[in-house]
Amino acid sequence: PFAGVQLTGKRDGVVQIGKKKYLLEHKTKGEIKEDRIELKLAIDLQTQLYILAYYEEHGIWLDGVLYNVIRRPKVKPAYRESLGKFADRLEREIDRDRNYYFYRWFCEYSKDDRELFRFELEHKIKHIRDVVSGKLPVLRNEASCHGNYECPFLRACATNSFAGYR
Repeated sequence: PFAGVQLTGKRDGVVQIGKKKYLLEHKTKGEIKEDRIELKLAIDLQTQLYILAYYEEHGIWLDGVLYNVIRRPKVKPAYRESLGKFADRLEREIDRDRNYYFYRWFCEYSKDDRELFRFELEHKIKHIRDVVSGKLPVLRNEASCHGNYECPFLRACATNSFAGYR
């Protein structure tokens, strides 16, 4: 438990490169924006939670993350194409431009980065506890209410109540 909260997840692995140890993460994405991924990794909640969990489990801070991204191909099976022929065609497509489909980033976290993350996480957990207990109102993030996915907290935001969410 961290700050009295049981956090769960599954990291893909840990690798050692030279004298440094990195969290290993694999992701698939339909669209890859290299500059945004680099910036996102600097503040990525999941990655930093896994690094904190590793420290809590082993007493060793990981130096950062090795982040592999595989682009999902847009190639689709042709009408009545067998699975074998589609697989062969897809393999040829990927072989033509592996750099388009496979990306890798290293992101290192300093001691200051880790301390800031830990500080912010403790405050986020306290804030969530205060909202759930009714000490603080639900803070609405109205920009997240619209989009491709239905927000499971839309009713809580619209009614300013966590009734039914406890």
